[in-house]
Amino acid sequence: MPVGGPCACPDCPLSHRDRSLGQWTKVPKAFKQAHPELDLPRDACVNKRAECRVWCGLQEEATVGRPSKAKQAKLNEPAVVVAVSNAESLPYPRALVSIDQIWGVRYAPIENMTAVARGNRLPCERRDGIEYAIHGNFLRADPDDVKGIEGCWWCSMEMLVKAVGKADLKPLLEQFEHDLTEARAEAFDDASEESEGEEEGEEGDD
Repeated sequence: MPVGGPCACPDCPLSHRDRSLGQWTKVPKAFKQAHPELDLPRDACVNKRAECRVWCGLQEEATVGRPSKAKQAKLNEPAVVVAVSNAESLPYPRALVSIDQIWGVRYAPIENMTAVARGNRLPCERRDGIEYAIHGNFLRADPDDVKGIEGCWWCSMEMLVKAVGKADLKPLLEQFEHDLTEARAEAFDDASEESEGEEEGEEGDD
């Protein structure tokens, strides 16, 4: 999808809305995720006007040119890294009661691995270590807990089958995998468009 106007910044003067002033730049995905209330389209762009670039985080206030390396790194930082670094350490529950949503899937708990283990190849078959991030109701580790708590933890396949049964679990996993395939395709398209837009912008600078 081509990179172009009008400028998405609401404070951009009408006289500049359709002018690139040199080049168009796509609004960072991180900014769109942080401001869903703006309902920005996938191909939303801003022009080279400093105020418009500051608005969406492409440029620091009172600076010109490309965003600083620190700012760009923050924009590109994967959400999962932020979540892991800020996560509250909670005792692992003793049992899963019910599933509300499936948030993710993984083959290896890298946060628990040593540097040596991370440097090696995965030591087991993927089916042996597969876990799903399950949001639902869990019984706390305290054996006196009967009410449970809402939360999200990584759960083994055995834990899932024991909690909801094979017949009910299978359609939940199939729906998650369907949604994951669609989300991956959209993310791939967005990343490809952003990369193409950056390349076009660099060519415009030349």
